[in-house]
Amino acid sequence: MGKSIFDLYPKESFEHLKKHALWKEYEEHFGERINLLFGDDYATKLRFGSFYRDVIDGRLKKALRYLKSYKEHFISEYDLSVYNELEQICLNTKNMRDVKQGDWIKDDFNMYYLVLDGNIENATIKYAFNSKLEFVNTLDDYNYFTTEKTSLYCYRRLDKKELDTINEYFKTNENAIEELKRYTNKCFDIYSQLIKNGFKRGIYYQECFYKYLTNQTAFIINVRDHGKFISIVYGINTVSLDKELRNHFENFSETDENITLRKNISFSNLEEEILVNNIIKEFYNKYETLNKEQLLTVSKEKRKEFIDCFKTLLKPYGLKKKSNKWSKDLDENLTLNFYLNKSIYSDVYYLDLWINVQDKPNCLCYSKRYAYNNNYTINWQFLNLNEFMQYLKKTLIEDIDLIISGDLNNQIIIGSYAMRNYNNPYLGIFSACASSVEGLILASILIDSQNYNNIIVATSSHNACAE
Repeated sequence: MGKSIFDLYPKESFEHLKKHALWKEYEEHFGERINLLFGDDYATKLRFGSFYRDVIDGRLKKALRYLKSYKEHFISEYDLSVYNELEQICLNTKNMRDVKQGDWIKDDFNMYYLVLDGNIENATIKYAFNSKLEFVNTLDDYNYFTTEKTSLYCYRRLDKKELDTINEYFKTNENAIEELKRYTNKCFDIYSQLIKNGFKRGIYYQECFYKYLTNQTAFIINVRDHGKFISIVYGINTVSLDKELRNHFENFSETDENITLRKNISFSNLEEEILVNNIIKEFYNKYETLNKEQLLTVSKEKRKEFIDCFKTLLKPYGLKKKSNKWSKDLDENLTLNFYLNKSIYSDVYYLDLWINVQDKPNCLCYSKRYAYNNNYTINWQFLNLNEFMQYLKKTLIEDIDLIISGDLNNQIIIGSYAMRNYNNPYLGIFSACASSVEGLILASILIDSQNYNNIIVATSSHNACAE
């Protein structure tokens, strides 16, 4: 293996990188003993300077990992004494390790967290600032977790300058810290209540709780702080008897979209919280005695009820169902398809439309994926089916507000015949060769009036047709 520039020109590298000032800081922090350890061994100073930096900053796990990676290079008795000295420096550094509720810590990626309990090696923390020191209080993807279970990241306490920056922020944003603390405390109140009622906490995800109902079923409650409100996903989940899968469940609990029978709800004040508690208790009492087979049967029935929404809506229009796809042959050898596509990763669906050449499903002429409530994934168990049916009627059936068509044949016969099988409003126009342009102008005016959203404009001609 080739030597690095540190090995070939250690003193020059040390001076070029201006490490003298940093090494002076290490001497002040750890005493002159470190100079006795290394003397003029600049190559080692360069390598272990980062170790001291990590210790000073409180990144003790990282410092120890770094140190152990070099242990094989410590051969002589003197080398081993150096190694042991460095290890003790790391293990005995308490001042940067001890934290309490309300302290701020930072990770390797300059993300800032609020400590809720514990110490820096095993603390429950909540993400609060990004790397630009922008306060975040309504970010769904960042919730509570522990420093112990995120060993890929190393945490340290903030230095004076960083603390001053945060304190200055809260001076100019008085409500921010109160809001952060209020919802943090509220979540911890909920956690305490759940644990008192026999729920266990997922080891890796601090907001996920479970309670075994039978040997193969468990009640799940996932609590999330969104800043302005708290959301709860709850339900009953099947649990495998396989030891490895069971351990995985107890470590991670279950994600929202994979709970076998599930509901979601949220609250932002005390009155709503009382109502939410009653709704969850009612659900719990209704389903707690179900065994695994009964639970799967109930889930299957609810899934059928969801899929039947499409059957009820599309069957009158001549679309035939095969599995979760509804199809109808159109003119010109084309086929219209609506496909309720289940995700391979979780228990959610996607709603797709495509038009393909008949008997050639891969030869697409048009495709589209529908978004419900600005989300392409449909978490079907969270739906209000009446509201969803209204969405489907408006989106799939009544998506076209008006059809404008013109052609060169007598009484606009081509357009009239084409539109006779559709229930959409139809406006026939005749402007000879200008029919297409007239249709576009009319459609633009109507859409601009805000009375129409979607208009189809069509025109056609015929061979040897007189104008």
